[in-house]
Amino acid sequence: MKKIIIISIALSLIGYPESYAQSSNQKLDDYLIRKMKQADRIGMQAAYIAEGKLQWVGSYGVKTYQTKDQVNDSTLFMIASISKPVTALGLLKLYDRGKVDLDEDINKFLPFKVVNPFYPDNEITIRMLLAHVSSLRDNWTMLEPGYTIDNGGDSPISLEEFLQDYLVEGGKLYDKTKNFYNEPPASHQAYNNVAYALIGYLVERISGKPFNEYMNEEIFKPLNMNDTYWFLKDIPNDNIASPHNMPYKETDFK
Repeated sequence: MKKIIIISIALSLIGYPESYAQSSNQKLDDYLIRKMKQADRIGMQAAYIAEGKLQWVGSYGVKTYQTKDQVNDSTLFMIASISKPVTALGLLKLYDRGKVDLDEDINKFLPFKVVNPFYPDNEITIRMLLAHVSSLRDNWTMLEPGYTIDNGGDSPISLEEFLQDYLVEGGKLYDKTKNFYNEPPASHQAYNNVAYALIGYLVERISGKPFNEYMNEEIFKPLNMNDTYWFLKDIPNDNIASPHNMPYKETDFK
């Protein structure tokens, strides 16, 4: 079975001005390293903002356990499910412009029809997707998070192809009982990754632009998020952390 990568995003939220404080604060460093280890993470960045300016930034640990390369102030991190509120922001910008009503049936915008096969007469709306009450279900025998460079990088499958295969009867990834809850839409809340992949695709359909291009133009550039990428292939360097959990030794960060 082909493994699917839905969405990954590498993010640097802040451009670092030359004037930010670089002096070490040993007490703060010790605290953050301790918390990082407690969370079972090998690398981390932290920052302090006051009065609208970046006052301090700290980088800790390593980018990848294979090389032990140190995290620095320009290291990119893949933010996994934090991409969901970012994706929602892209959709809500279209809502602000009057391009979409959140309570519209998603099928108004799709080239294929999506229904819960247990409740085929019940509409699934954009609001339901946003709120994790759409009745769509993550089938982890078909999905694998695309969080690490080592397991394949960017998906070769488009959002449209993946969603049609997963959500439409007859698709290669379709499974009535594993891809949908036997609950009416809006009646059952369950965290759902596929719903947010579908939101990303709806942004494409409504805006008329590829999702990554729309987000770069409408969200990232206006916020000066100049080191933010949806695809690993677009990152112009290898200064990126590879997410994983590893056991620690006390000597790892000395």
